[in-house]
Amino acid sequence: CTESRHCVWCPDDKKCLTAPLSADFALLHFPCANSGSGRWLQCAVSGKLLVIILPSVAGGVLVILGVCLWCWCRRRSKRKLEHALLKMDTEDSENRRRREEAAADRHARSRAKADEIRAKYGLIQDKE
Repeated sequence: CTESRHCVWCPDDKKCLTAPLSADFALLHFPCANSGSGRWLQCAVSGKLLVIILPSVAGGVLVILGVCLWCWCRRRSKRKLEHALLKMDTEDSENRRRREEAAADRHARSRAKADEIRAKYGLIQDKE
């Protein structure tokens, strides 16, 4: 085996043949005795097997990263929704309290005005 980037090792011939263009071309199209036996920059796995395995592993990693990203975004949006709902609930309760206070104030003013009118015309009855 060799570490040279320009060499494809053919284990059947026990020779290092010069790669013509690139590693992919050399591994897929270089004429070793057994068409799938060329090894480039390593001795353990044949070149055709590397061309199949590496993209498959990279695709699997991308799918896993995509699923993790999807789960993270989903959890984040769920937290934002819960926070927004909690904020809306507190705002609703504050608005409800303000409306009740305003209604009580209007009721008190209306009652005071009615009492003034009753007093003016002598219609107030003493509470005893």
